[in-house]
Amino acid sequence: MPKFRRTPIVIEAVQWTGDTAPIIALIGHDLPTYGLPGNSGSIRVTCPRGDHECRLGDWVIKGAMGETYVCERETFEHLYESAEQTPELRAEIDKRLKAFSDAADRLGGFVRRGVKE
Repeated sequence: MPKFRRTPIVIEAVQWTGDTAPIIALIGHDLPTYGLPGNSGSIRVTCPRGDHECRLGDWVIKGAMGETYVCERETFEHLYESAEQTPELRAEIDKRLKAFSDAADRLGGFVRRGVKE
């Protein structure tokens, strides 16, 4: 059976913590009246396939085409990682680049377009 991988895209997302301001900033407009927090702390968010309940801890995602989705916390943590460059990520990138450079040096230098430098 053929296998497929999602195309890597960067999305914007905010976690619902009970504060409507980050959600409004993400979706670009006020939440409708029925979207205000209820007794359970959940809100309703309008998505392409209808309104969805967003519980505390869930994520509201702005997709690549500007559409809005609700994603449960567990699913979000499984599917997404931060695209922000943290000091730890920069250190890991630098470490891998150094390892690559060291390996290339051991092989006699970098090779670009078939020409050894």
